[in-house]
Amino acid sequence: MEVCTGFPAGIVACVPGHKYLTLVYQIDLGVTRLLWVGRERTIEAFQGFFAVIGDELASKIVPAKRAA
Repeated sequence: MEVCTGFPAGIVACVPGHKYLTLVYQIDLGVTRLLWVGRERTIEAFQGFFAVIGDELASKIVPAKRAA
């Protein structure tokens, strides 16, 4: 996987009753794709993404800038 420069994470309700998923996207010029889905809305779920990609690739991620 190449270095991702835009890397927002989002949360979406997946079923009624407050069940959520954590989503990680790559957003670069000309590329928007879903990279990973976590089963819950927790820090542990989000950390699961970094466990999957490993420390070397995680160190190359440049966080997305927030919209003003």
